[in-house]
Amino acid sequence: MVETQPFHFPTTAAVQKKGFHPLGESLGEPVEKLDPGDFRIISATYSSGRLWATLTSQMLDAQGVPRFVSEYFAFNPNINGAFFTASLVTQGVVAKSGANLLYPAIAVNAQQKGGIVFTLVGPNDYPSAAFVPVNNTSVGAIQIARAGNEPDDGFTGYPEFGGNGVARWGDYSAAAIDSDGLTWMATEYTPDIARTVNANWCTYVIRLQP
Repeated sequence: MVETQPFHFPTTAAVQKKGFHPLGESLGEPVEKLDPGDFRIISATYSSGRLWATLTSQMLDAQGVPRFVSEYFAFNPNINGAFFTASLVTQGVVAKSGANLLYPAIAVNAQQKGGIVFTLVGPNDYPSAAFVPVNNTSVGAIQIARAGNEPDDGFTGYPEFGGNGVARWGDYSAAAIDSDGLTWMATEYTPDIARTVNANWCTYVIRLQP
């Protein structure tokens, strides 16, 4: 057992920016909210002696409004015969005032450089593909790789399809390091391309060179 900063189970849903949502409008429904998942580990990766992990956590922003943040942790694990121990190397919270960060995933190369990717969404933001660079024990500023074009308008959140106003979202983000030490990341966003009848999300892939 290793003591870390606290993290909190999400108890609400992520609000997204209002906008054109033809499926919901045809049903007479408002823009749905997004399911942030829970606080289980979303991704874990081992690189050059460090075990990194990310998860979604709920915290209050400066206005006292519940928001979803991305927490990250890095441990130094050690196996000595039948005994396993670990020490905390670094930890932190990635957050943006007035927005939610959903389903974070991390990857770092042998030099401990890489990135954390997530969906950024809020009252002023459509679901967007975003990330922060990682450099050893610190992270940089949030960068939006591809801004969302409209609110999520998938069938899963609407009562007419058995939903409760909260749409299924995320379920995944992913990050990996290639043989050249480059970071590849992927997450969901809402694009400006043709949709299906029942959904309008897509996957955006990001290539990050440390």
